[in-house]
Amino acid sequence: MQIVVPLWRRGFAQYIDGWIVLDTMSSIPDWELAMPGRNAPFALAGVRNPNEILSFVEEYGLLRHSAHDGQAREAFVDWQEEVARLNRIMAWHIASLRGAVEGESAAREMAHMINEGRGDLVVRTNIRVDPDAPRGFVWQRVAQAKTLISAIYHELDELIEAERDMRYCDDCKRVFLVGDPRQQYCNVTCANRAAYHRRAARARAAANHVDAGSAGL
Repeated sequence: MQIVVPLWRRGFAQYIDGWIVLDTMSSIPDWELAMPGRNAPFALAGVRNPNEILSFVEEYGLLRHSAHDGQAREAFVDWQEEVARLNRIMAWHIASLRGAVEGESAAREMAHMINEGRGDLVVRTNIRVDPDAPRGFVWQRVAQAKTLISAIYHELDELIEAERDMRYCDDCKRVFLVGDPRQQYCNVTCANRAAYHRRAARARAAANHVDAGSAGL
């Protein structure tokens, strides 16, 4: 399903006295975020400090404001709440796929949290003319979101409905969307860092073995 967000702004932001403030003068001109993408929920769930939020704003924008409503800032505590909520939902999904969660009560609670986060998002059906289609048109559902955060919750809902696998990165412990069943790390950076630590551990073990052997002589 296509997700459409109104014209949005993203770009340079600052952390000032507990607020995430978008610099509207230097931000990228309004752009239509036609699809936040499947990585957006994980990018938001993975932020852990103000600097990482600023990086998120540079790529995606603020969660609820786009400067059009005269609000180009959002409270850091509100971001923390959304990050905690997303991680809670993802943790439940990971556990449920592995049979570690039973009953409907937890599932209903997660569904309620997603519906709250999705807010006033509206799903509409559009007809797109396509001469190559068997019927000459394509029946298409479009989710129209008023804010970025509502689109992110809807994207996460789609992934959960499709029972897409998620897991925790073996290095940074952030949640990521599994593309390959053998995948252990969320990105190349984490994979390389883990490989470095393994090599360093082997080198230390070898050095300790040599030292132990020398001591026995």
